[in-house]
Amino acid sequence: MGSWMKQGMRATVSDVARMAGVAPMTVSRVLTGSAKVADATAERVRKAVALLRYQPNELSQAFRWNRSHSIGLIVPNLTDRAVSVSVAAINDVAKMHNYTVNLATSNGSPETENIQVKLMIQRGVEGIVIIPNEQESHSFHYENIEKVPFVALLNPMPGMPVDAVLAQERQGARAVVEHLVEREHRNILFIAEGASTYILRERHEGYRNAMLHAGLKPIECFYGNSQQTLETVLRKQLALSQEGITAAVTGNESATLATIRSLRSLGKIKAPSLCLMGFDDFPAADLLIPPVSIIRTPVTEMATLAINMLFGKIEHSELKSEGNVSLPVELIQRESNDRKSGHAIARAPSRR
Repeated sequence: MGSWMKQGMRATVSDVARMAGVAPMTVSRVLTGSAKVADATAERVRKAVALLRYQPNELSQAFRWNRSHSIGLIVPNLTDRAVSVSVAAINDVAKMHNYTVNLATSNGSPETENIQVKLMIQRGVEGIVIIPNEQESHSFHYENIEKVPFVALLNPMPGMPVDAVLAQERQGARAVVEHLVEREHRNILFIAEGASTYILRERHEGYRNAMLHAGLKPIECFYGNSQQTLETVLRKQLALSQEGITAAVTGNESATLATIRSLRSLGKIKAPSLCLMGFDDFPAADLLIPPVSIIRTPVTEMATLAINMLFGKIEHSELKSEGNVSLPVELIQRESNDRKSGHAIARAPSRR
């Protein structure tokens, strides 16, 4: 017993955990019965308690500070569909673990994100799931990462030892282009507000690589946030192509809806004949004209995996970073994309 603590000192939670080879959280769960622990692990904890003569009254005092049964969730906003779906999934899993979720928004500000992280830690959260803002460095989080476990979701945290759950966006875009090329499409347009976010950059890069690999010229339309600009650029792109743009890949939900509006506004373009495939599923996507095939990002599955990874780190504080985990996206076809079937011929308007 002397090798575990100095003579005359009373045993602490850390002493028990160290002797049993578990995390302090596991000691708490065994002695309070707050969560299921493997029989062999629980037996090691009980033996350590007996050998060290650990006093239960110290347990409540120690875990008053170390246990809050709460986690932090920091997101950029609550308006993005992927964010709101993630929040719901994380809350569901947290309830199963009898944990509460402290939710905060960073409003797209790195400074606010940092403040919210510090506030979460001050409130005693046992871990944090974060959908990080777009920035070159998250180095200001170094001091915080040492205090509680982190897991990033949807976006990575470059240069930081933080596990992230991501989607295979680049591979998804490549698969979509290959799918269209197999169906004899050659003039495939990529439409997005821009490529300023990690997700849009990945999708755009996947599209470009696939087009070049197929020996085709990438045709890109970045329209900022102006519907009028999109209509102008779209009219120009359709007019420049000798055979007409036969298919379009939109970078996200907002780009899909903006494209639908523009096609209708242009009037002379036969919108139903344009094969439109968009990233991110949304309600009524199958009812739009033209019908929209979707590249679905498994947001619920990603959020569920992220929160379960966090609970794993809380339970086993000795776990090392596993790096980024990427889940595949899914192509949902809602109508034939074969030019031969007559569903994918979009001609440019007349230049009379």
